[in-house]
Amino acid sequence: MKTILFDQDYNSKLAQYYRARDFSVSLLKDVGLHGVTNGQLLAAAEGRFDVLISMDKNIPYQNNWLGRKLSCLIVRLRRDHIDFHLPYLPEAYEILRKLKPGEIDWVGDPDRVLAERQRYDALIRLRVGR
Repeated sequence: MKTILFDQDYNSKLAQYYRARDFSVSLLKDVGLHGVTNGQLLAAAEGRFDVLISMDKNIPYQNNWLGRKLSCLIVRLRRDHIDFHLPYLPEAYEILRKLKPGEIDWVGDPDRVLAERQRYDALIRLRVGR
């Protein structure tokens, strides 16, 4: 069972949907990490959780994910309302099952997801010198 940490910007009402799909979900406030910076959050979550789910599109660019044990799913939607999330949950479950340590993927509005994947791929190519 993958252990998931919801970032403070991710709708906590969605935890029940992930738990129903056999994911173990924790909220920042429940594990004493509410209000910490992204760098502190990643360091504290590393080794305790498998995946961080966030709506913060900057996390992949503010931190180096190469070699991390933690993976990340970024949700890209027009609005953070549960009705906007629900259509993308099946895709999120599938991505979560496939994510490997240190990987980042996106789910949500197709145009936003495609743009973020292309932007991140370009960053990785720069970092590894390809």
